[in-house]
Amino acid sequence: QVHGVAWLATRLFTFMAESPNFQLKVLTSSHFHGVDWRKTDVAIVYGVPPWPGFWWRLLHGIHMTPVCSPQLLRGPNAIRHPSDLAYHRLLHEDDGSQWRRWQAEAGIPYAGESDVHFDDFGIVLQAARDGFGVALSDEVVSARDLDEGRLVQPLRLSVPAVHNYYCICPDAKRETASVSSFINWLIEQAASPVGPHAEPHNSG
Repeated sequence: QVHGVAWLATRLFTFMAESPNFQLKVLTSSHFHGVDWRKTDVAIVYGVPPWPGFWWRLLHGIHMTPVCSPQLLRGPNAIRHPSDLAYHRLLHEDDGSQWRRWQAEAGIPYAGESDVHFDDFGIVLQAARDGFGVALSDEVVSARDLDEGRLVQPLRLSVPAVHNYYCICPDAKRETASVSSFINWLIEQAASPVGPHAEPHNSG
């Protein structure tokens, strides 16, 4: 789920320029258990707490909205209403629970037989850009695609994501000066990404 924090990439270079004494090494992993904590001080994790032995804070809450290629807004099966999704493939990287949540909120049955599962969200978005179906994404993850017209939001209904992005570090490192400084910077940056955000949440 690197795509959900793509907004952070260019800002890291600004951070490095402003903090020359920091040695920053960026590692990626698709889930919490894939993080090598022997080499990692701070991680941005896509998931659901709690994580025993770790401190965490919500970076920004995610609300999911259907996105697709502009070409799916044209033709006899153009998407204008939630029921029109029955004519299109539903793309996702989870077990379909996010689509079930969205369709329940929209008041339409879950058309599971027409969905397509990928294990990589990047492929999900690319398939949506290419017109092969409809994905669920948010304005933070898909900001550039939406701004540049590769993706559109055919339906305005959005629902809270099943998972969210959290800043996380081992309890033992939380008060380390460099870790604390970087975490504070991350939280400040997350308060102003492109698109909506939520208030930080402390694990206590």
